[in-house]
Amino acid sequence: MRRTLLFAGDYPDPSLLRVGNRWYCVHSSFEWSPGLLVWMSEDLITWKPLGPALTAYDGDVWAPDLAYHNGEFLIYYRSSASRLGTRVVTARDPAGPWSPPADVGIGWFDPAHVVDDEGHRWLHVSDGFASRLSDDGRSVVGEPLRTIEPWPIPPMPPHEGVCLEGPKLIKHNGWWHYLAAQGGTAGPATSHMVVHARGPSPIGPWTWSPLNPVSRTRSRDELWWSVGHGTAFTGPDGSWWMVVHGYRKGFHTLGRQTLLVPIRWTSDGWLEEDDRATPQPIGSAVDPHVDDRFAGSTLGVAWRSWQGSAQVRIDGGLHLVGGGTNLRDTSPVTVIPGHVAYEIETELDMPPAGCLAGLCLYYNKEAHFGIGVDRRGVMFVERPPAKPWPTALPKGIARIALRIRNDHHEVAAWYALDGGPWIQLHATSELSGFHHNTFRGFLSLRAGLFAAGGEALFHNFRYRAIDP
Repeated sequence: MRRTLLFAGDYPDPSLLRVGNRWYCVHSSFEWSPGLLVWMSEDLITWKPLGPALTAYDGDVWAPDLAYHNGEFLIYYRSSASRLGTRVVTARDPAGPWSPPADVGIGWFDPAHVVDDEGHRWLHVSDGFASRLSDDGRSVVGEPLRTIEPWPIPPMPPHEGVCLEGPKLIKHNGWWHYLAAQGGTAGPATSHMVVHARGPSPIGPWTWSPLNPVSRTRSRDELWWSVGHGTAFTGPDGSWWMVVHGYRKGFHTLGRQTLLVPIRWTSDGWLEEDDRATPQPIGSAVDPHVDDRFAGSTLGVAWRSWQGSAQVRIDGGLHLVGGGTNLRDTSPVTVIPGHVAYEIETELDMPPAGCLAGLCLYYNKEAHFGIGVDRRGVMFVERPPAKPWPTALPKGIARIALRIRNDHHEVAAWYALDGGPWIQLHATSELSGFHHNTFRGFLSLRAGLFAAGGEALFHNFRYRAIDP
């Protein structure tokens, strides 16, 4: 199975759309805000971030579907802030501005928009259901129909359950084709998969492919685990491809990463993985070296805040205001790591009395690691909790630099005073368990900055890959 890493790091549930000679992609953003970052490519290799479709926090956001109809871009997604679960935002330009979120009026999750041969719009969701949409695509009309039963998974390597979800529909050679995920999206290495059915209309009746599953992890010996959630599309030369997501073996902490898979049509009209070589991306969501000097007027597009609650201002550096007393009860601002070994660094002014600020690796409020500084000194900030054991600092220190190295899950930290040499805090943590199978949530271990109990002033942030 030839699978090329397309978006390194936590870019799950990819929905990819071709419009003319451009390709657009969007992913789940979960509890991080701004959400639904839209990407664009003109060659399917190099991707440019256009900006978020959700500029404000809209709950737990996942499994989006990026669609285009009558000159309008739409993103349907599941939101915990919605009464029934599914919302939509729209824009004439994928770079925005996007409309405020609107409830569509259907439950379930993993929505997928499609237009039938008569011009009627439909929204497919999980568990094989679909509903007619209004002409503007912003609300459902009529009762949901169950158009397909799950593919009967035969005895095979372990999976999490049936879990029919993530539908994506295309029309090819007179047939409508239904791609979906089954098996569960995490759990065992072999859990997830892409299954395929076809029918005469976008609401069936459907016939499952005899070649199912189209794509999956067949052994824990493979590099990519829990491969699934596929979207099929054509490339620049008309060849067929599919984007899926998967965990890198041994590195669930990086989240589900977007992979590119070559596919082909068999002589009898079914999809299967192809064995031709895939293009090697020369740019992706994460660069090996990132330096942010906080010199602009707004925080860069790569940064996200937990539940959108961080208070940020750029003025001679990054002013970050946090509540609470520790990393467990404040909101960090983070970027997405994309490598198995990396270092992050920052410099900050000595925080005011009552404020704890620093550098962190953050999964959620119950699982994180950091190095922080306050008037007591410099210390580890951890959850599950450990005693901070602050190292006292000399009086009169104006600025402190902090560094964290995550080397294949082994994490160490350093500090430096007013431009002096690096001093290591003498303890090393191991964070390989900071992922969904332990703490749930479908998240990843992100790298970033935090402040609690006051306002801290950061002067830079640096991300450097050690080992891809």
